[in-house]
Amino acid sequence: MKRIITILMAIMFSMAIMSCAKTTATKTTVTKTTYTKEFSYLPSQKEMTLKSFVKPTKDKMGVASYILKNKKSKEVLDAYEKQLVKDNWKITQDKKPSSITAEKGAHKTIIVPAQIKNDVMLTVVSK
Repeated sequence: MKRIITILMAIMFSMAIMSCAKTTATKTTVTKTTYTKEFSYLPSQKEMTLKSFVKPTKDKMGVASYILKNKKSKEVLDAYEKQLVKDNWKITQDKKPSSITAEKGAHKTIIVPAQIKNDVMLTVVSK
């Protein structure tokens, strides 16, 4: 009888350890999306430094220009596209490497990178 109880306890202990290991392995890190100050609905990248901004009006889209130091325009555009998709934006025009256009609800945006030596000037047109 002691032998059966010992075997059952060993099996239960093993199952508990395997269960914990599986749970730990499947956990994913959740990153919080940050949004631009200029367009509160538009995701931001931490490396973006604002250079100029024209507020959107009832009839016109707003325009913001950012500098990203020591980046390549293709990498910046690819990363921004992934970020938009992750935030449930729909890419409506893919004109890479020149630009992308996206929509989410009533909001529309056009993202245009320009390589300036080692940096990228990212122009965002949105409403």
